[in-house]
Amino acid sequence: MFYIYPPSGKISLHHMENSVFTRLDYLEHLYSDRVKYFHGNFEFLLENTLHDRVGHFTLRLLAALSSDLWTYWSVREVLLFKHRLAKISSKLLYKLLRSFSQQIKPFNSESLIQLTLYQISILYLKPHIFKHLSYNHSEECKLYSCKVRFELLPNLIKSRKVTINAGYAIIYCSQWKLLLESLFFTYLRYEVNNLTSYALRIIKTDQRLKVLYQRIQKNIFKSETKYGIITAVNINTESNHFPPCMKHLHTVLRNKHRLSHYARFTLSLFLKDCGMELNDAIIYWKEEYSKEHNCNSVCLHNWNASEKKFIYSIRHLYGLEGSKKDYAAPDCSIICKTMPGPKYEGGCPFQHFDEIHLKHLLSSSLKERKLMNFIKTIHRRKPNEACAEYLKLITKRTQILFISNPVQFYHMLNKT
Repeated sequence: MFYIYPPSGKISLHHMENSVFTRLDYLEHLYSDRVKYFHGNFEFLLENTLHDRVGHFTLRLLAALSSDLWTYWSVREVLLFKHRLAKISSKLLYKLLRSFSQQIKPFNSESLIQLTLYQISILYLKPHIFKHLSYNHSEECKLYSCKVRFELLPNLIKSRKVTINAGYAIIYCSQWKLLLESLFFTYLRYEVNNLTSYALRIIKTDQRLKVLYQRIQKNIFKSETKYGIITAVNINTESNHFPPCMKHLHTVLRNKHRLSHYARFTLSLFLKDCGMELNDAIIYWKEEYSKEHNCNSVCLHNWNASEKKFIYSIRHLYGLEGSKKDYAAPDCSIICKTMPGPKYEGGCPFQHFDEIHLKHLLSSSLKERKLMNFIKTIHRRKPNEACAEYLKLITKRTQILFISNPVQFYHMLNKT
């Protein structure tokens, strides 16, 4: 279940692709709570089989190339681990712990996470403790405990589910599943971080993996795009489903009738990737840039004077002019790095806005009391975590969410 060592031997490209795409399909069904509608081949998902390991390790390698793919895959892979752990039998639990103790060599291991897994397996395999864990074990039991370095359990620390003492998290026997889930996520993150440089080298030399990576990116991040969802007519209504950063740009454009160059570029690509057709994009920008600009606006261009230039620019972003490159909307990491200022109205509201402006932006979606409680927690969160928490509040979801791209926010909000 932890996938400590990759599989050896040979496998055909056809079977490797089936292993990967069947796994992705199942992970998405699991994440959407629609497992009963999964009609793929379960043979590719049987735990610890060749196809199961090939699917996992191939995705692990490719996830090292993209923060978006890592975010998408890691959340679902941890959910699969949790799903398996919830149904694990005593026999399989014993095999899992034995695999840790046999595969990990504690004296040769430089990884704190592997050393911790070894120590936990030795502790939990003690007959009296294993019997205690296996049969009618209370969720509140604190009979046995172990200490784990706090940096290995960021999820449990963040949710305050453990007690910290001198740099160690105290884990009681009733929390053994939570412990393994948290360690699994930390282990994946550690392994993927170590794979980054290797993954970049191998994808440059192996055309098969390069094509597979491109197919996965298209399958995951383009499959939700349905052109025609956002139009020049309904965009004001649809903007209620925009993430705060894009809703802000749309509002600024409606008020000032102009945006600075990079803000216009960012909003255009966001609308394209969310499903706005080319003709609607031209109408949308023409409507604003044909009006008199606000005296506070940075951009002084006028549609009537530069119509051909504007249309060429929009067609270029849609991959129809120039190099015909398929541009993608900037992700959250890029938006967070770009500081707003006199020549750029954008940025991430959760990172760059002061409390007054942030409250004003979010007030249309959250009632005052909820908004005030939410604002109080902002300083303790990273921007993407704050954005995900905001999405949970307005959709009343309970599962863990990760936001890495404004387009992802729009699609997730539209699913509710």
